[in-house]
Amino acid sequence: MLDTYQFSIIDYMLENVGSTPMEMGMGGSPPIYAFAYAVNGQVSPGYTFVNQEGKPQAIITVVRMPSTWTTWTWLGFTEEPNGTLIGGHYAFPDNWVYVGSGIFVNYQFVKPVPGYSYTPGCRQCR
Repeated sequence: MLDTYQFSIIDYMLENVGSTPMEMGMGGSPPIYAFAYAVNGQVSPGYTFVNQEGKPQAIITVVRMPSTWTTWTWLGFTEEPNGTLIGGHYAFPDNWVYVGSGIFVNYQFVKPVPGYSYTPGCRQCR
C-alpha cells in the first residue's frame, strides 16, 4: 500500500482502437476521446484505490459531457514507455449518473485503467 503517490489524469491519442461492441444497444461507434487515471505515471489494473481501512473505494469522477456520450473501460493492454497503449479490448460500459446541467458522476473507478468515450451511432465524430 502506498501512503503517498502522484495521481494524474492522462488524455490519450486514439489510433486503431476500433468500434465499441454492440452490447446493450450502446455500441458500434468509434471512440472520440480516451482518458485514464495514473498512479506514479502508470496506468495499471495492478493498482486499487482504497479507503483508510484498505478496502477498495472508487474515485468519484465528475464530468460535463453531452447526454449522448458514454464510456467503456479498456482492459488487457500493455503500456509502452511513451504512454502508448498496445492491444486490449473493451471490457464493459461504465455507469454514469446524470445530476443536472450536463454534469455526470461516476462511482465505479477503483482501478486506474483507460476509458474510451464515444457518441452512440456516430461514425464520423472524430
